[in-house]
Amino acid sequence: MAAGIFYHIVTRFPVWIICVSKIKRTLLVIYVMEIAKPMPNKLTNCF
Repeated sequence: MAAGIFYHIVTRFPVWIICVSKIKRTLLVIYVMEIAKPMPNKLTNCF
């Protein structure tokens, strides 16, 4: 029983890694976009 559960986790593990990396990448893109959004305003305020 435990071996079956362990096997199930091991076989599913790469899928979890891919999902987590995709989520992290998406969050990073959103984070960068949120930071970049006020940038043009700051640049126009400088001129």
